[in-house]
Amino acid sequence: MFKVYTVSQVIRTEPHKLKLDFVECLKREINRQFCNKVILDAGVCVGLYDFREIGTSRIAHTEGCTYTDVSTLFFAEIFISAENLPYPSNYSESDSAWIWEYETDDGEAQLYMEKGEVYQNTLDISNYAFSGSIVRFRVIDMTFTDVPPMESETDGDGSGTSSENKQAEPSFMLYGTMSECGLGCTSWWESAQS
Repeated sequence: MFKVYTVSQVIRTEPHKLKLDFVECLKREINRQFCNKVILDAGVCVGLYDFREIGTSRIAHTEGCTYTDVSTLFFAEIFISAENLPYPSNYSESDSAWIWEYETDDGEAQLYMEKGEVYQNTLDISNYAFSGSIVRFRVIDMTFTDVPPMESETDGDGSGTSSENKQAEPSFMLYGTMSECGLGCTSWWESAQS
């Protein structure tokens, strides 16, 4: 089972790194400290998902570094391809969404699966997820790539970074399926029990 964990930490930022965007500087330092490392009672940290809170920074008078209280969320990338969605699923070009068509006691029903919806434990599915619902899936594959934390690269004149538009490769990805019995929307099981 993969989960999002909240970690609260004081992040030390050296003065020469403060020329960068402050939030980007915090992201890099957090990934440097935690990415691909084991966190006690949680497991291997995959990568930073989002900040929950960024506190006030304090500057140490003897060294010039800032110390910032942050609360962060870590997550895993999860992909569920079209062939691993519940059967029969069809893509609707007019709605730009996958639709699962299934039978009920009242006739045929449809469930829309929209791209990039927020997912169980606030994980973001990069392919398609059940719109606004918590779902169960089975992991069918996973890949791990040793990706070092991104370092700042200047564009030659020191005015910015040349890697601003580069997309970071995820260090850990899960591939799942929802096309088996007992998988899919958890709300179906909750409503059947009540």
